[in-house]
Amino acid sequence: MRTIELLVLVLVLVSLGATAGTAVASRAGKSSFVWAAPRHVDRATRFTHPAALSGLSCPSAALCVGVGSYGSVETSTDPSDPGAWKEASVDPGSDLESVSCPSSTLCAAVADSGDLLASTNPTGGATAWKVVSKLLGSPNTGIGGISCPIVSLCVAVNGSGDIVTSTDPTGGAAAWSTTTIAGFHQFDAVSCPTVSLCVVADFDGQIATSTDPTGGVSAWTDGAPTFGGSSLYSVSCESASLCVATDDAGEVVVSQDPAGGVHTWKAVNVDGDNTIGAVSCAVGGPCVAGDANGNLIASTDPGGGAQAWTLAKGVDPSGYDSVSCQSASLCLAGDTQGSVAVSTAPAAQDSGWVVSPQLGSGRLRRLGLIGISCPSTKLCVAADAAGDVVTTARPTGPAASWKVTDVNPGLSIDGISCPSPSFCAEVGSDYVATTTRPAAGSQAWHLADLELTSLDNNGDTQLDSLTAIGCTPTKLCVATRYSGGAENLEVSRHPLEGATTWRAQALGQVDYDFFDAVSCPSESLCVAADAQGGTIAVSTNGARRWNFTYVEARSAMNGSLTPDVNDVSCPTRSFCAAVDDAGHVITTDDPAGGAKRWHRTRLDRGHTLWSISCASASFCAALDHRGHVLFSRRPSGGARFWRRVEVGSGLTALSCPSAQLCVISTDRGAVIVGEARR
Repeated sequence: MRTIELLVLVLVLVSLGATAGTAVASRAGKSSFVWAAPRHVDRATRFTHPAALSGLSCPSAALCVGVGSYGSVETSTDPSDPGAWKEASVDPGSDLESVSCPSSTLCAAVADSGDLLASTNPTGGATAWKVVSKLLGSPNTGIGGISCPIVSLCVAVNGSGDIVTSTDPTGGAAAWSTTTIAGFHQFDAVSCPTVSLCVVADFDGQIATSTDPTGGVSAWTDGAPTFGGSSLYSVSCESASLCVATDDAGEVVVSQDPAGGVHTWKAVNVDGDNTIGAVSCAVGGPCVAGDANGNLIASTDPGGGAQAWTLAKGVDPSGYDSVSCQSASLCLAGDTQGSVAVSTAPAAQDSGWVVSPQLGSGRLRRLGLIGISCPSTKLCVAADAAGDVVTTARPTGPAASWKVTDVNPGLSIDGISCPSPSFCAEVGSDYVATTTRPAAGSQAWHLADLELTSLDNNGDTQLDSLTAIGCTPTKLCVATRYSGGAENLEVSRHPLEGATTWRAQALGQVDYDFFDAVSCPSESLCVAADAQGGTIAVSTNGARRWNFTYVEARSAMNGSLTPDVNDVSCPTRSFCAAVDDAGHVITTDDPAGGAKRWHRTRLDRGHTLWSISCASASFCAALDHRGHVLFSRRPSGGARFWRRVEVGSGLTALSCPSAQLCVISTDRGAVIVGEARR
């Protein structure tokens, strides 16, 4: 009898245990999901004072000198190594505009404050540079450029029409004399290939020349060509028989007889309507120019017309302010964020430009991760606010297992999508970077500058930006575009083939419909989350046609005050989940079925949910703005099937490749890993 009673009791307890276990699992979403402490994985840093390089000079293959903002001088005795740069702050109150080094024992630089600096030991640090003279009485008028063909001649120009020369550049203020060219001139560039030729360019598109640069006003010709009203930004003369200037209309302006007058200069468009801010011609070639969109244009025959120039697009979309070509096998370009691009074959079809880490001074700051995508439990790719991706093949491993790669130094990555381990795409500003080997380093990522602009309400041109991206494993990509015009999506079916594959799409109302996120599990389903208006847009035919669906309650409709749909995740064609800024998770088993097929569940009353990731229809996790993760193994089952856990502050995004693993990125450069306890 007692044996039978005991057996019955055991069976009852087992039955109750199974029932209780099922209730806890379904109601709480498995309380055994465990979240680890943050692991700091983004070891990259950025300077508070980046050296926006506005001048570069390479007197030999063993020395290059760059100058930039915050009075910085950057030097390298191994210029072909992107990491071999040293920094010195030599004139902290000024931004250095230009530098010229006729030899390794003399460099002269000019600053926007009017300071002229010189050094006979340019790699010797801050104490090796001296302010020789303040050539301008009025600060901030700015000296535009300097050129020293030999150690005993330097010629500098400024924005007030002055040409300042010296045959003893380190000799102090008395060794410099000033010549003012009559008329309103804003000289910003000068090139003197020899002591008997100097060419000066100004913002009005005019060029002044002299065969005797120290000869005073009468030695300079004035009133040379104005090229279609464009502004000239730079000039470089390989010799007395070849000079190349650049302008703000995508043109190079070439002369093979620069002192011969107006008719010897010919303009040819080589770069659309981009501003080409810098050019350098090595003796014997090539000439390389850099534009404001990060393109680099090269030619071994500058006078050969547009077909003689090759374009390397989007090398660094932060844009170039300086170029120096020491020879056919060494050219450098300095960008606006403190990085240097180096090529040993700049005129080749595959020019192989490599971008250095950011240079600069001041306190180093840690970076925040803004997004993460884990296509499998064996690969996670996170992106930060300074153009880096951080990858690992061991998401649950230590911080040291994550690798930092510069993709686009200086520019934030605003969205990332890795639909498979062999394809990732990320967006930021108006560029897209793609790769088939996300963990293989910088060279494996390919930048495409889409050069997106629109007209705002005042009719002014503004630069549009890409804010998020969603891609299918078959490499259809849809990027959301923040625009002043009607075009608010960009679509490519061949994103690995570059900028020309992208096409703009206009959805909804201008100035009303903006998209924050997009998810594309296949070419037969893409869903974009509208940033206001309580809607999502759905496409079932490869992002060619879209339909809007209200997913918020009609009672909540109140113009731009309607709850915003912040993120959406569609692991399959038959399941999607979205989150909004009113604490709802919104799910559907028929994404294209209209408003009635989307069901709202309030999880976090009064608090914003801003990121969601679903491994399947039976597992989703979401983030709120208070440092909580909300997760469920029955996301469509209502609030009682969701569990909330506090994991830390500064959570930015999460990705769950399976129901056993989720990885969260943070604004402190850390990841937080959650694993289902076995």
